[in-house]
Amino acid sequence: MIWETLLTATIEVGLGFLVEVGFGEAAGDLRDRLLKTDQKKRQQALENAFSKATTAAADQTITDLLKHRPFQEQVVKALLDPVNGMDFQAVEQFWGDQFPQHQFQLRRFFISLQNALLEDKIYGPILEHYQTLRIRQDVQKALLERGLPTSDAPIVHAISATISGDGALAYGDGSVAVGAGATYIGGDFTQIVLVTIQQFLSAKDGEEKTTDIRRRYFQHVSQRANLLPWIRITEENASPEQGGDLHLADIYIDLDTNELERKHLEHEEELRQYLAHRKETERISAQKMVNRERSLLILGDPGSGKSAFVKHLTYLMAQANLAERPNEAAQNSISGWEHGALLPIRVELRYLADFAQDQQKLKGAKLLLKFIRNDLADWGMDDCWPIVESALRKPEGGALILLDGLDEAPTAQRQRVVDAVSDLREMYPSHRYLVTCRPYAYVGQPWRLHGFHEVTLAPFDEEQIDRYIDNWYERLAERQRLETRQLALRKAQSLKEAVRRRDLLGLAERPLLLAVMAQLHAYHGQLPEDRTQLYYDAVHLLLERWEGHLGTRIKQESDVEGHDSSNVVEQCQTRYACWF
Repeated sequence: MIWETLLTATIEVGLGFLVEVGFGEAAGDLRDRLLKTDQKKRQQALENAFSKATTAAADQTITDLLKHRPFQEQVVKALLDPVNGMDFQAVEQFWGDQFPQHQFQLRRFFISLQNALLEDKIYGPILEHYQTLRIRQDVQKALLERGLPTSDAPIVHAISATISGDGALAYGDGSVAVGAGATYIGGDFTQIVLVTIQQFLSAKDGEEKTTDIRRRYFQHVSQRANLLPWIRITEENASPEQGGDLHLADIYIDLDTNELERKHLEHEEELRQYLAHRKETERISAQKMVNRERSLLILGDPGSGKSAFVKHLTYLMAQANLAERPNEAAQNSISGWEHGALLPIRVELRYLADFAQDQQKLKGAKLLLKFIRNDLADWGMDDCWPIVESALRKPEGGALILLDGLDEAPTAQRQRVVDAVSDLREMYPSHRYLVTCRPYAYVGQPWRLHGFHEVTLAPFDEEQIDRYIDNWYERLAERQRLETRQLALRKAQSLKEAVRRRDLLGLAERPLLLAVMAQLHAYHGQLPEDRTQLYYDAVHLLLERWEGHLGTRIKQESDVEGHDSSNVVEQCQTRYACWF
């Protein structure tokens, strides 16, 4: 069972590092306790725990996720978290965002798994003692001084790569070498432990270790930013085993902006009047606008693509940093970009606001920096903080700081969030900043971001609508979710003609609603002739995702006789936009 190998090997490697830094006696006692139990019994104990958890979840998608390597890594990291002890909250949030319709089932899975392992006579005491040993201050200090991982996150990743054969080299007599994409199929699992320990101990110098940490940071940022959680055609297509998953970069279409002719509008109505005539104003690529303005505030209505733009820009910048020639890659992938490969730091401001409630003594830039550091630690990436901190302290500027969703910070916390952003910009003025917000939460409000150039997102024009539809069906065909490319072309043309209807074109100009229409069209083969029916279908498509987060209450409210369906669509759009 892959879980037993991954978990036990991670514990063994972690204990091996403790031996290296002078805690051999404590590490040896725990290793003896772990290995004195027959491997088959250890494997059976884990199988029983996961069986109970999957039965409690009663969800085939979660059963499929158990075979998915990133899911395996994150679960094992959470099991060994020395700070919070079996901290599944971050894992639940990550996969709940990717599969929102399975949020409740994921929660049941993790609660059941935690209870089963805590009650298990084999793994319960071992996990508890391991976490206690790893969190000791003297242990953490010794590991840090030796340059070894202070968390298990990099260990889990390295072992997973060795098992799956991502270019790993076997070590020692009788070991089995595996190539990229292969599976570790022979030899004693002790060889996996030896290979992993050797990988960390044989680093030539601090620069090489720093390079590895930087790469892991960019991989982590890239993966999180490229999620496309709202794409699901059928239940089976949600499975990671059913071909390639769709990601944001697969179907993303570049957005345009309109500059505000009048700066600092004082009333939302003034902005609305401007937006009503914005088709007459010049459209400027959002990417070029970020390149031009060091500090930029993008205003946009729900579903206009604010968060998608932030995520995609983060993804492109992280991918550029992973390239052989980062600066050249950034210039080639980001339209009009002239500032080289910067370190991207993406913050969802609603989570900063939640964090602020528990950190009443922190304010300004210190609050924001503490949140960024804690967020990395929550993902087992605490060793990446020096990379981020070093980039922030570069006097010439080395970071792209993307702060998404000022409007999603509760009103009571919004001024603190604005103060944190403004203070960080004042402390580190050489970096580039991007903030997004809905107009109602900013225009005419007492909180202002000083020194930020303000623009609004422009709606899709017909060319952008067509490119989105082409991308959508081309990607489905590539992933064999449609039988032939000819069928994909026919469906794309059918959807293009459908959204040209007078009653639909205004909806298709908004990226979120176009995405919903594309999913409905792919599922039903056509769009309803009646706009009211389209509203109904769109609402229920959104509610399928909502139910995972908000329960069935919303669906019951939408079924009340006489309920205004257009109002429901607006509410759906507002809530649903945060996932897009």
